Amino acid sequence: MSQKTHASSADRSRSGRIGRFSARRRRITAVLGFWGAVSAMIAVPAAAEIDVYMPDIAASPEDTTVSIPIHLVAPADTISSFRLRILLSRPDIIVFDAASGSRYDTSYWIYDEFAGNAAPTDSTLVPADSVTMNCKSFDRLWTQSRTVWEVEVDTSGALVGGWDVVEAFSLTGEHGTEITLHAQADSGGAPFSTGIVAADGGTPLLRLTARLQSIADTVSDSTVHLQFVSDSLADLSVFDRHGLNKAAAYDVMSYTAWYACGITYGPGDSCLYWLRVASGPADSLQVTDYYVPRLDSSAVVLHNGSLRVTDHCCGFYTGGTTGNTECDLEGTLNLSDIITLISRVYLDPSTPLCCEANGDVSCDGSLNLTDITRLICAVYLDPAGCAPCSCAELP
Repeated sequence: MSQKTHASSADRSRSGRIGRFSARRRRITAVLGFWGAVSAMIAVPAAAEIDVYMPDIAASPEDTTVSIPIHLVAPADTISSFRLRILLSRPDIIVFDAASGSRYDTSYWIYDEFAGNAAPTDSTLVPADSVTMNCKSFDRLWTQSRTVWEVEVDTSGALVGGWDVVEAFSLTGEHGTEITLHAQADSGGAPFSTGIVAADGGTPLLRLTARLQSIADTVSDSTVHLQFVSDSLADLSVFDRHGLNKAAAYDVMSYTAWYACGITYGPGDSCLYWLRVASGPADSLQVTDYYVPRLDSSAVVLHNGSLRVTDHCCGFYTGGTTGNTECDLEGTLNLSDIITLISRVYLDPSTPLCCEANGDVSCDGSLNLTDITRLICAVYLDPAGCAPCSCAELP
C-alpha cells in the first residue's frame, strides 16, 4: 500500500539560511513576495542506464494460460527494488486471473499552505498517493478503500527468485487487464540480499501468468499489446542498492520566508522576537531548498511487447524455419534445441515439444534420428549446408 510521507531530512532541506543572499551558481529568479520561487534542474543522464522489456511471444488457441516474461538490462547498477505497471490491450483474448482480494487504502490530502512553484493560495485537492515535498502542511486527509486482486507471479529461475517481496496486484477486478508489480530484495533481517547485479537481459526478471480466453471464430486479429504504463513515479520506479530511484530526476524548489523584527534590544539593536510577514521589504529572509522528484523517461527505458495467438507455431521466432525445439524467444539454434529433440525422440516421446513442427528439421513428416543429425550439423558443422528446412516445406 502506497503511503504518503514527508520527504527525508536530506531531501526536505538542503539548507536553511537567514540573512542576505550569497553568490550562487544556479539560476535565480526574483523573490518578490511570499510565494517567490527558484527553479534549477539537476543534470540527468544523457543515455538510458536501464532497459526493461517484454518480448513478442506466441500462444496456441489450445493453450489455457500463457507465461509473459519481463527482462531487465542494467549492466552498471545493482537493482534492489522496483515498481512496474502493465496493461493488456485485449481483455477478450487474455486477462490476469486473481487469486484473492484484499483491501487497499488510498490517502488523500488537502493542502492549506504551499511552498514555491507559483502554487495557488487557496486549498486544493491533491491526487491519490502524492508526496508532500512541495507542501508546507495540510488541513485535512481522508482514506478511500478499494479492493486489490492479487495476481500470480512466477519467480522460478528468475532474477527475483529468493527476494523478500514479490507481488502483483490489480485494481481492475478479479479478471483484470492491468496490474502493478512491486518487488524488494531485502525487507530487513537476515539473510540479507543486495539485489540484482549487472543484469544482461538473458535471465527473465520474472514471469506473469495470464489466462487465455476462448477466441471467437469471427476474430481476425488475435494480437495483444503488452504495454508498460509510465505516467508518473507511482507507475515506474527502479531503485539501486543505495536507495536512489534511477527513474527519477529532481528539480530544486526554493521556498522563501520573510521576517520582520518585532522587538529589538541592546546597543546593537539585536532582535529578540522575529515576526513572519507576507513579503518584503523585511529585516531578514530565509531560503529553504527542496528536492522534488519527477519521472525521467530517459534513464529507464521501457519496451512494450506483444502476444499473438496463432495455429501456426512453426518458425515463429526463427523467421519461418524449423529447429527451434525450445521455442525460445531469441530463435537461436543451440545445444539446448538438440538435447530437447533427442529427449523427444528417444527419452520421453510421450511428451510433445512446445511446437512439434519445429522438430521436423528435415521436413519428412516425422521426428527421428535424421532430424537430430541435421540439427547437430546445423549448429556445429555446416550451418549453411545443413540449415533446417523451411516451415513452408512441411508436408
